[in-house]
Amino acid sequence: MSPIPPTLADRLYALRRQRGWSQRKLAARAQISNATVSRIESGTGHGVSLTIVTMLADALGCEVSALLLGGPPTRQAIDDLAHRVYRSLLPLTAPHRAAAPYPQLAADLAALRTARVACDFVQVLAVAPPVLRALSVQDRPDDTTHACYDVALALRMLGHLSTAFIALNIAQQAADLAVATAALSPVVTALRGIFAIEDEEPATALALVEHARPAPVDGPAAAAGHATLAIVEGLTHAHTRRSDGSDQVHRARRLLARSDGTADLLGTGIFRPSDLDLWHMKIAVARRDFHGARALAGTPPPEPFTALLWQLNMCTVSLRLNEVDQAAGALLAARDLAPQLLPGRPETAGSADTLLTKRLKPRVLLQLRAIREDASAFAAR
Repeated sequence: MSPIPPTLADRLYALRRQRGWSQRKLAARAQISNATVSRIESGTGHGVSLTIVTMLADALGCEVSALLLGGPPTRQAIDDLAHRVYRSLLPLTAPHRAAAPYPQLAADLAALRTARVACDFVQVLAVAPPVLRALSVQDRPDDTTHACYDVALALRMLGHLSTAFIALNIAQQAADLAVATAALSPVVTALRGIFAIEDEEPATALALVEHARPAPVDGPAAAAGHATLAIVEGLTHAHTRRSDGSDQVHRARRLLARSDGTADLLGTGIFRPSDLDLWHMKIAVARRDFHGARALAGTPPPEPFTALLWQLNMCTVSLRLNEVDQAAGALLAARDLAPQLLPGRPETAGSADTLLTKRLKPRVLLQLRAIREDASAFAAR
């Protein structure tokens, strides 16, 4: 459990009083004991689990990160959270580190995944440290892979690249030891490849995916893991002009045909054949086939993170096809889906810059200018 921070105690008291609730009423709505609410508000005791904080946030109708931080997160607050995560990650790099008892681990890992899939990356950082402190690459490799994968994505999207690299390396080490290695290891390798592509190092990405040695495909989860690696290999081929990436897309489709449509162990959004449409579109964009990308687009995926990527790809495609209104609409839709994530995406600033030179409605231009300013502030960090 994590120590009770003063911000949580003060914020919980303030939100409860704003609603005119007694401690007993809040406890009843959160389905916890009155003594637990009293202990948190007074800041006494050994700590509080993420599960309890989540139940309190649900009862109060607010986000966990808002409850922990005391309001909308500032850049300084995000940097402080990232530093806490960094301190919690470092012990995981030590050899033979033992796992610590943590009764709420399964529930808190699920909450971590839920926050990441919902693109609430600040919440991921807010709740990660106690989870990370309980893990061990050797003792809990599967859980360590899951947690560090989610944390790496959150750190990356919030601009803490070096700490994200540490988290992803730990995830790779754990995945190589995990019971579900055939499913987890190729997915982590694929994410490393995507990060390299976004860092404009496609040759590094190609080396990563081509030198991966995933375990044999031995079930639906492994098929989904191998398909993820295959689609990222196709993306690296398109970026490096090694091939058009179509062979890798076909291989991924064949693999997913062997999946049962439920094996999404790391929340990649790639576990059904239809999930490949977005990535096939990204491969077409990489090889500058914008008409082909439009034909492959389909409809936005239901998951927030993949829907965000879909909208950003549609913005790029529409700009290349001189469909300015559609491009602006896609970029604004991406902002609405994931305002935390958008400033750090490599394509955001360029798309906003191009759109600001076009004839668009004043209201739209004002919104685009705000997106561009956020992206500039992010890049200046």
